[in-house]
Amino acid sequence: GEVLYPFGFGLSYTSFQYDNLILEKDEIGAEETITVSVDVSNSGAMDGEEVVQLYLRRPNSKYRRPLKDLRGFERIPVKAGQSLVVTMELGPEELSCYDTELGDYVVEAGEYQIMAGPSSGEEGLLITSLVVR
Repeated sequence: GEVLYPFGFGLSYTSFQYDNLILEKDEIGAEETITVSVDVSNSGAMDGEEVVQLYLRRPNSKYRRPLKDLRGFERIPVKAGQSLVVTMELGPEELSCYDTELGDYVVEAGEYQIMAGPSSGEEGLLITSLVVR
């Protein structure tokens, strides 16, 4: 069936807008860590709190991975009319998956989709790409 409420969905007395999902670098080595930033604006008339969620997707992975993998979140208070820049780190721990043959976590080389938004639902998610060497 169709999902009624996506993971991370929450109700609020105000509304939030997401813009400018930016990666510190578009390409990194497997052991590097980068900063991911996104602008969050309270476009409603009331102060509120928002949980900014960071998801990862690895298309064409040789491993069984989730379609979207929650890799970070940050709860922030945002006053009515205010805009904030939210930053999170993305490194080997967030990029890795478990290799059952090796018995260890590995960072797979290739392209990843980095997504930020209010929930795991496609609506409202900003998407950008990261290449891991």
